[in-house]
Amino acid sequence: MATIRNTEARRIGMRVSVALLTLVLSSGPQPAQGDAPSPPPSRDVWYAYLAGSQRWGYEHVVVRRNDDGTFCYEVETRLLVDVLGQRQEMTEMTKALVTADYAPVSLDVQSKTLAGPSRLQGKVEMGQFVVIRDREGGQAKVSVPLVDHPLLRVCLDDWLNSRPGEARTVAFNVLNETLLKVESATATRTHGGATIWDVEMGPELGRWQLTFDADGIRRVFTHRMPDVRIERSPPAEAREIRHRTMQGREVLMFPVGKPISAPERLNSLTVRLTWQGIKFDQFHLEDERQKVVRRAERDGRFEAVVRIRPASQPAGELDFPVQGDEYRPWLGENDFIKPTHPEIVRQAREWIGGEKTALGAVRALTAAEFKHMQGGAMIAETLSGPEVLRTRKGKCSEYAVLFASLARSAGIPTRIVLGMRLTSGFWIGHMWNEAYVGRWITVDASLDEVGGSPALLKLVHSESVLGTQPLRSALTQSLDVAVDEFDPPAALLAGGLKTGIDGPVYTNAEFACRITAPDRSWALEDLRKPIPVIRFKIPKRDDVYIHFVAMSMPAFVTPTMLLDRRSAKLKELHKGYEALTSKDYVFNRIVGRMLESRWEGTDKKSGKTKETAVMWSTDAGCYLVNLEADEKSHDEYAAAFFKLLGSFETLPRAPRPK
Repeated sequence: MATIRNTEARRIGMRVSVALLTLVLSSGPQPAQGDAPSPPPSRDVWYAYLAGSQRWGYEHVVVRRNDDGTFCYEVETRLLVDVLGQRQEMTEMTKALVTADYAPVSLDVQSKTLAGPSRLQGKVEMGQFVVIRDREGGQAKVSVPLVDHPLLRVCLDDWLNSRPGEARTVAFNVLNETLLKVESATATRTHGGATIWDVEMGPELGRWQLTFDADGIRRVFTHRMPDVRIERSPPAEAREIRHRTMQGREVLMFPVGKPISAPERLNSLTVRLTWQGIKFDQFHLEDERQKVVRRAERDGRFEAVVRIRPASQPAGELDFPVQGDEYRPWLGENDFIKPTHPEIVRQAREWIGGEKTALGAVRALTAAEFKHMQGGAMIAETLSGPEVLRTRKGKCSEYAVLFASLARSAGIPTRIVLGMRLTSGFWIGHMWNEAYVGRWITVDASLDEVGGSPALLKLVHSESVLGTQPLRSALTQSLDVAVDEFDPPAALLAGGLKTGIDGPVYTNAEFACRITAPDRSWALEDLRKPIPVIRFKIPKRDDVYIHFVAMSMPAFVTPTMLLDRRSAKLKELHKGYEALTSKDYVFNRIVGRMLESRWEGTDKKSGKTKETAVMWSTDAGCYLVNLEADEKSHDEYAAAFFKLLGSFETLPRAPRPK
């Protein structure tokens, strides 16, 4: 998925990537020589984060002058987001001290997100502004010379308005508080009914626009990707916020529209991509799995038809570390990938063990990382490799960052890949790796998958996470995806079992499972959705709904996340919704997750509606069994429901013919 970094995600908006949520970073400008900037104006203002008319966050800014001539900025930010059903709150408290000409004196930023708490502190030491970030017991540090004029993000509004009236375009440095480095940017001023500054943060970070009122106070901040608008607001309105749901094109999520139940086991897949305004050379649509079979361009509208097959060429027996200047970009260190960090070096050696070939090392690292991570967490920010190793949390981008750090540490060239993964019924923005083991192979540590799957559609690769984001940002404006053709695998279950209904028994070969009705009088109905959905019908009780669903999901999308999303959706749809139980549920040595909920019926006669839903995952797929009925009928058939659940079996697969 795409990612949201701590600092600017809570200060100026979100850029969601993925399969990835992406990155908007903090900045500070550099005064031009000879300028005498006006000091910051004192104020107490509130801002609302807007998505259309919905308020999903606020920012409270207080600026005051101290007796010693310094200026104190205090900024409180709170955001609510829903990423693939995982609701989360992000808070940040910033206190910064600067001089009248915006030189930093001190900085204290305390943040709390789904990834855990973090703290960033900065102070002046011997002509340097030293910034240290602490997260989960780990530290990162940068020292910036004060002669570089690094300003803090909280000063950007005031510094821009302190530029002389004749200054139309100004260049400035950026103290990136998130990535702990100094970058460069430019801003151009225009005049209309208000003063507007267009800020160019470079190809990776895009453009911002700040609009100021006559009093010199920012009124509106906008960013195109995603569509973020931060607008001055009365305090009471600013504080009235609700979760912003990340969905659709902004997270590269598209419905499949074809009955593909086990996409990772397809023999081949042909996909049609259409978009606007992006040249073909900005993509990486061809590799050993993917081939462009047709492309077209007309009036700025582009189309590419891509055929994907599992790679069949053997990887070879390449030793590692891999040498050669051509691999240097894929072995280096950058913003999130940290192959020289002591914790990464130590863990890579331990997990690789005695493996002698690059392919063996890649398989060992993938399997160990998959076991190490504690399931999925759709955290809104991107963590560095060492942070992922310590927290054991993250979405697909964290899996990719950690694997790249580990593999590069061992001298195995590794790319970051951005694209989409075909899950049950949807394409979802996704990030994975490619490793060079004699040839480039696909590695998706979030599924313990090495070698490449037709379910992965690659759009672009880069040596860094940030390098994939310009294309991702552009595609969210116009991309459409459609499946033209697919070649499903042959059923490969031991004993020749095939997908279908046989009396009270439903078998699915793609998902290697079987489930049996608790009574032979029950009828089974195949609803023939894009994913397998079987209704178990009780005689003469059409008002009782019991379903079995099988689906394919990346490992980081857990049953807990999916049931949390189900609960949120039911709350939106039904009056008086209440979640009665949400807990782990163990059956047949399988650890699943149970959600029991209740809401008002459609009329007074039906009373309350009650549902019990249980979800779980195996190596073959993700499954749901649910019972929905009026409360009395629900409780009457609860025992039969749990008997049905207990009948679930995983089936052995037949060996593939050689």
